[in-house]
Amino acid sequence: MLSDLHDTEAVQVAARHLALNSEDIRIHSASGRCENLPLNVFIPSPAVTEANCHPIPVDVTFLNDYWRRYPGMMYGMVHDLTHAVIRQFIRHVVFVEPEPIVRGTSTPCIYLANHQTGIESMIFLYIMATLTTVPIKGVAKHELRNHWLSRISSCFDLRFKHGSPIEILYLDRADPTNVIQSLQDFSRRVGSTASSLLVHVEGSRSLVCGESVSDMSAVLIDLARTLGYPIVPVRFIGGLPHTGNDKRLDFPYRYGKQDIYIGKPIAPEEIAGLYYKECKERILSEINHIGFPLIEERPIEDETDFSQRVAACVDTRGCSEVDAVWIECLTGIGEHCDETRTILKRFDDDSRTTPLGPGSILSLMEENA
Repeated sequence: MLSDLHDTEAVQVAARHLALNSEDIRIHSASGRCENLPLNVFIPSPAVTEANCHPIPVDVTFLNDYWRRYPGMMYGMVHDLTHAVIRQFIRHVVFVEPEPIVRGTSTPCIYLANHQTGIESMIFLYIMATLTTVPIKGVAKHELRNHWLSRISSCFDLRFKHGSPIEILYLDRADPTNVIQSLQDFSRRVGSTASSLLVHVEGSRSLVCGESVSDMSAVLIDLARTLGYPIVPVRFIGGLPHTGNDKRLDFPYRYGKQDIYIGKPIAPEEIAGLYYKECKERILSEINHIGFPLIEERPIEDETDFSQRVAACVDTRGCSEVDAVWIECLTGIGEHCDETRTILKRFDDDSRTTPLGPGSILSLMEENA
C-alpha cells in the first residue's frame, strides 16, 4: 500500500536524497520503504545522513526469481551474468512515478534517453522487461551487430522457445530511410505483440557527464502518435567522468556505477496536442531535468577494489579485460546455475592450457547455447 502523505519527515528525506519533488515520493505505509526504488531497499528517516543515506545495493533476487519462473525459457549463464552486471554497475533505479510498477499496471511505452555507456542499454532492457512484464526492444547502431553486447543478446534469445521478450533493433542512423522503415516495421509488429521501445535520442554515447541532450528525431514523435504510446523520459547518471575523456565507454568510468532515473510518462493526448517543436522541447527538457541537476553530476565511484581485481585477473589468467569484468562480476553474486559453473570451470581449465583470445567467455556461452 502506497502512502499519499507528502509532509512527513521521511518523505522530505527521500526527496532530498533522490533529488525528486516531495509530491513524487511514495512511502509504503506498513514497511516505510520508499517505493520509488523497486530494486533498492531504502527506508528513509530523520536519522539518515549524508554519510549513511545510500539505499541497500540493488537486490537481484527479484530478477533471479522472475526469470527462473518465466514460462517457456531455460535459465542459464546469460541470466547469472546479467544479474551480476546489474549488481556491479547499477546503484539506484529510480521511478518518479512508481505506481504502475507497484500495482502491476504497466503498459507499453517509448522510453527516450540520454546515452553514457554501452552496458546501460542491455541493463535497462532487462530491468524494464522484468519490472513491467511488458516486452521491450532497444534501438542500436547496425555497426554493433558483432559487438559483445549483441552476442550476449543472442545468447539470451536462444533461451526462449517462443521468442524473447527482449530484442535489439539494428538501424543505420546514417540512412534516414532505413531508420524510418525500421521504426515503421516496429509499428506494424506492435499490432500482433505490444512492446515498449528504448531509444537513445542522440544515438552516440557522450564522453563526459553533465551534458544535456539537445536533439532528437521527429520520427519518434510520429511513432508515439501512431501507436498511441506515452513517451517516458529516461536519464542515465554517473557513468562518465566530468572532464578529460576522449573514449566512448562500454562500462561506467573506472568501473563505477550508474543511476537510472525513469521519469513521468507524457500521455498520448499531450503528445498529440503539441506542435513538433513544442513536443521536442518538452521531451528533451524532461530528460535533462530528471534527478540531480546536470551541473552537479559527477561519476559514481566504485567503493570496492573491483578495478584492481579486473587488472589482476587479466595478468594471472592472460584473458581479455572484458572477460575479466565478467569473471569478477560473477564472483560477486555467489551462487551460480549449473551452466555457469560448467563454463567457468572450462574457462579456468583453458586459461591454464591455451592462449585465450578476447570474448572467450562469450564463445563458451555460445557453444553451450
